[in-house]
Amino acid sequence: MAVRDNGVGVPEDFDSESQQGLGLSIIRGLVITELSGSIEVRRRSDASGSEALIEVPLPDN
Repeated sequence: MAVRDNGVGVPEDFDSESQQGLGLSIIRGLVITELSGSIEVRRRSDASGSEALIEVPLPDN
């Protein structure tokens, strides 16, 4: 899943792993711990905002 905005974007050196905010902590807990997934927050390639990419594995059944 990708969530995008068209705001000012995150800084080039943004590291979501070192962020201690409540929202990102909740998302990390759910996506990584509970769903065995991954999350990446980055500047959009067209430089018009930010995007968060969330990947979770599909169940085998």
